[in-house]
Amino acid sequence: MSVRKGQRRLRKIAQNLEDDSPLSKVDKHFLIDALNQIATGEDAELMLAVKAKRGERKGHADKLRKFNDQFIFSWIYAATMSEKDGGLGLTIKEAASIIKKNFPNLPSEETLIRQYSSAKKDLGNIFYINEI
Repeated sequence: MSVRKGQRRLRKIAQNLEDDSPLSKVDKHFLIDALNQIATGEDAELMLAVKAKRGERKGHADKLRKFNDQFIFSWIYAATMSEKDGGLGLTIKEAASIIKKNFPNLPSEETLIRQYSSAKKDLGNIFYINEI
């Protein structure tokens, strides 16, 4: 299980506990086992399935950056479409310049162009927004 899935599961369990909603048997046994293992000295992150693997990030800032990248790349894609296809007919450089001008905290225009080109190569012409 990825660290993100583990975090979502813990958020769901916490919300159920806060709302006094009953936990599923699976979630109840998961918590019982995890807490018993933690009480005997096992690694809490490992037992709660939120231990990040090497190179994996689990912070909110990284998750938010990935979410924002999806919007940025989708806008660049739409802006570089021809006007007859509903786009603005901009070059990638012009689109990156507009993004950078309106969002100065983003990386440089060159970095945005490189990241967009890489994302487009990986995804083709399909850009979509995932939930946080």
